[in-house]
Amino acid sequence: MYPDFPGRWEAYVLLFMALICLDISLKRKVFRAPVDYDTANHLYFAFLRNRKVPFVSSYGPGIKYILPRVYAFFYKWLDGRPHRFRFFNSVSAILLIALWVVSSQNIVINEVPFYFLGVLLINSLWVNYATSATEFHSVVWIMVLFLIPRITGFEAAWVIQIVLLAGLAAGFKILNVLYFIPVAMFHREELMENWLWGVSGGTVLLLFVLRIINTSGASSRSYMKTRKWLHSKNVAFIKANPFFCVLIVVLALGNLLFATWPWRIFLLITWAIFLAQRMYLLYFWYPPLVLGLFIAFQSQWLTCIPFFVGMGLLLAVFGAHHRRHVLAFSPIEIDIRCRSLIMGITSWRDYLERRDRQVAWLRNHIGSEECVYLWGSNVALLLLSGLKHTASTYYSHNHLVYWSDRKDKESHALRHVTAEKPKFIIESDILDGIAFPAKRLGWLYEKSATVEGMTVYQTKSSEE
Repeated sequence: MYPDFPGRWEAYVLLFMALICLDISLKRKVFRAPVDYDTANHLYFAFLRNRKVPFVSSYGPGIKYILPRVYAFFYKWLDGRPHRFRFFNSVSAILLIALWVVSSQNIVINEVPFYFLGVLLINSLWVNYATSATEFHSVVWIMVLFLIPRITGFEAAWVIQIVLLAGLAAGFKILNVLYFIPVAMFHREELMENWLWGVSGGTVLLLFVLRIINTSGASSRSYMKTRKWLHSKNVAFIKANPFFCVLIVVLALGNLLFATWPWRIFLLITWAIFLAQRMYLLYFWYPPLVLGLFIAFQSQWLTCIPFFVGMGLLLAVFGAHHRRHVLAFSPIEIDIRCRSLIMGITSWRDYLERRDRQVAWLRNHIGSEECVYLWGSNVALLLLSGLKHTASTYYSHNHLVYWSDRKDKESHALRHVTAEKPKFIIESDILDGIAFPAKRLGWLYEKSATVEGMTVYQTKSSEE
């Protein structure tokens, strides 16, 4: 069921070192790329925690709980150098590669190129390594989850796996609890003989999940309503990158044909989680890619399909050519190229240049001791300017509008502003048409400046 660890450790060490050298060389140039929307939200969470400012966000149990808090723990090291968060991505990638290599049944020469192809893929612009995403980290623990029985007996493995499943559901995404099904499949013989273990483990996990749903379920349901199966971003990404998407689908089909039934169930659960999130672009493809290769390495079928070998070689050539051109650019150019070629966004360069000018204005005109209110979702402005948000509220309308289950979203923001009277209101990247009501609050605020799409309001002198 689970093959023993191989004995020829020298070959594994050599392969692992070669793969790590390739991985580090690919990551080196993109390490200093600018932070994007997701990254800014995660890092600003850490910034406010470090400044001991109480706030409200959607990052609770079952919804990306761990990652922002890891950044908060290390924020003194990250402060002023936000690009350093990619160090954690790199650590997870190294662990991922180690698990790929160590878990293989046996190294054969004609399978080695697929390990290098895997490293090329996880560093590709298609999955956008340069961003902050839980997917880059959760896949490592999912692989560990299925390798635990190799080094422990049934009872110990079952207990550890239940605990780890609970951690995956609470710390990353609640949908990870579905991996209970393939875990139980791998233990089906033992559980048939010791059914009390299965009932006990399943009951504990169910109660834990119900607790998470009671805590964060409303936020998840609220956010999922904003996602559509055929969202324009999904369609644009798949149209722009059919080769990449087809490759992962072919990988999945190969696993369904050649892997054993427990691994097939594992694969189907991975794809069910992927499809249920209704986002089919960039790092959302990471788990089907990484875990698909993980299953293929366990089953050792990759070299059996000439079609897949041909596609893999084509992708490797294209990836090397694409990367060669990308590495000729600066980090900011890599980020721009990612969004223009992979996501179809042509205005990213303009956005970054505008953002730099907006940040410069904020640094020159608003002191770091001031508290501001962000009316919109462009958290990167506050992060890069080092500005503190007003306390005890959502630090981004992304969390208020998309994640919260409040019915009175605009009224909630207005009540906070009129009660706290922050000296500055920064309006940038509004959501759902909820603009700052300048006329309604004209008695309290006046427009201070407009900087290329960013509007700053300041309290009137009589109110200061």
